[in-house]
Amino acid sequence: MPTLGWTPITGVDVNLVADTDFVASLHTSDNSALPDGTQVTLILGSGDTAVSWPATVDGSTVSWQVQSDAVDAAITALKTGRPVKAKTVYSNGSGLDLVWTTGQVRFG
Repeated sequence: MPTLGWTPITGVDVNLVADTDFVASLHTSDNSALPDGTQVTLILGSGDTAVSWPATVDGSTVSWQVQSDAVDAAITALKTGRPVKAKTVYSNGSGLDLVWTTGQVRFG
């Protein structure tokens, strides 16, 4: 049966390790360049404790390089003993914000 609408990639977990930088990247599935002005943000958690890290967009690649002090602060804010969701939000300036990936935050 056909499906209408955008479907995010599921099961993309984020592993945070204390005293360690967070380095990650995503690529478009067909290696096509993302449009100029595209913004991608990794959002960890929700509500008052949510942490957002903007990505660098370069052609078909989005990447994050987050220093260990920011990772440690995120762990402190997010490690509450209950599951924490992660999502990557894609916006190309068209007014639509699409969830690119979803998953869980893991603490290593």
